[in-house]
Amino acid sequence: MSLSRWYFRVSQFTRSPLFFGYKLMVYFKNMSRQLITDLQEKVITLLEENQSLQKWKDIRREDIKSLWEKNRDTITAFQDKNNVAWEKNMTLWKKNMTLWSNVKTLLMAEVEVWGEDLDQWQIGLDLWKKELDLWKDEQEFLGE
Repeated sequence: MSLSRWYFRVSQFTRSPLFFGYKLMVYFKNMSRQLITDLQEKVITLLEENQSLQKWKDIRREDIKSLWEKNRDTITAFQDKNNVAWEKNMTLWKKNMTLWSNVKTLLMAEVEVWGEDLDQWQIGLDLWKKELDLWKDEQEFLGE
């Protein structure tokens, strides 16, 4: 086969529908390769982002857990501190109630003692008023 014939056949082949189909197949094959490569890159990027998000979630979860433990410890310490203060207040309140009970008992005893003395004192006061009235009467009588 001569070279010119070979060129002729190749030129005919390039114009034929078979060559067009071959060109389409090569085009789609290249496009498919490019799409697959892009998808693989996107999948890798997505996996990396997913891993970084998971790491972030784990770190956040650990931070929240440590904060919760610190808060729980703080609350427990505060409650213990308040419990001690509350117990002191209760002891003080009980002592105060005992004191007021003793004061009430003492005052009731004083009222009983002073009740008798008050009667005597009232009698003495009435006598003193009578003496004062008599003295005023004498002064008026002597003054006139």
